Amino acid sequence: MKIAIIAYSCRQGGGLIQTIHLLKALASVAQDDEFLLICPEGCGFEKIDLPAGSRLHVYSDPHTLWPRLKFEYITLPRIVRQYQPDIIFGPGNSGVFRPSAPQVLYIRQAYLFYDKKHFPNMPLRSYLRLLLLKHQMNAYVKRSSWIFCQTSVVKERFSEKYNFPKDRVTVSGFPVPKEISISNDFEIPAVFDKTGDNFYVLLLTRHMPHRNPGVLIPLCKRYAAQLRERNIRFIITLDHQEGGPSKEFLQDVAKGGFEDLITNVGRLGRQDIVPHLKSSQMLWHPTLLECMSTAYIEAMTLEVPIFTSNMDFARYVCDDAAVYYDPWDIDDIFKQLMVMRNKPELRQQLIDAGKEQLKKREKFPGNWDEVAMKLLDRFRNIVKGNIKHH
Repeated sequence: MKIAIIAYSCRQGGGLIQTIHLLKALASVAQDDEFLLICPEGCGFEKIDLPAGSRLHVYSDPHTLWPRLKFEYITLPRIVRQYQPDIIFGPGNSGVFRPSAPQVLYIRQAYLFYDKKHFPNMPLRSYLRLLLLKHQMNAYVKRSSWIFCQTSVVKERFSEKYNFPKDRVTVSGFPVPKEISISNDFEIPAVFDKTGDNFYVLLLTRHMPHRNPGVLIPLCKRYAAQLRERNIRFIITLDHQEGGPSKEFLQDVAKGGFEDLITNVGRLGRQDIVPHLKSSQMLWHPTLLECMSTAYIEAMTLEVPIFTSNMDFARYVCDDAAVYYDPWDIDDIFKQLMVMRNKPELRQQLIDAGKEQLKKREKFPGNWDEVAMKLLDRFRNIVKGNIKHH
């Protein structure tokens, strides 16, 4: 098969890491297949060892509105059409509007099917961009043969939102990241003082409209005395150099006098996640929307208890491996946090439940090759005509 892979929008965070893992696996299990990989510049795609005969088209223009629109509506369709693919694959939520071959999308953008309650502080410019993405998605799905996603929650929500047949949506699952290991061979980061009775809560998150680390400010304002009494310390991972909401958050920490409760260690590289997670008593993931967050999987793999929002995506991934709270109720957050702090036997139960969760292969395949094989089998069935174009 000739597969046109449209990945130019996969540039950062989990979407980038997951896409690179997936494309490496596709390349490793490919048989007589060749790729046209359309990717962003400088994100690591150029290092993928593609099958013989494959081509690479690097998008190097700015990722601002007008250059992207010109590319999406004019340049991209021409590139794909000239390649004459047997199938078009969009691993980053996007494809082409008038595909010249059957098209398959991989959906990993939860903003597309959760309402504004889940991202209340999104800047107007970003919200307008989201409205455009939703408009574009309506056009993509009308001309797509199949959809892949990571969870049954995404399947249900996406199918309902875009009126796409559920029997044309495949849940692929999400493999445990290989770089996350249970090994205790690491140095405890300096931010963790193990000489006292401190209870360290790690918020492994960036400051994005849905990730919600800002919930710490009202929590500390209302319950600072109780948090100090129980020696609870929050470790956050915001980029020190980032302005906007991150800068405002850190200023609020200083203004409120919460530096003893909240410590920012900066954005962590992949090599730093293990020591910070393993040195914490629990992971707090305050996110309000996700498709499949790797933070949950990392915590379960490293045997760290999970504290998170009572949302469908979180319960699907974690099940009994987390304590849940109402994300819009500060009092409930504090109440459940104290349950986590005061019950070490509960934390052990969560760890044990996480181990059992990771054994569920329908949710967590053994490796990316399994996911890639499922994709290629579906591609071949579509190309052979066993599945008609939607």
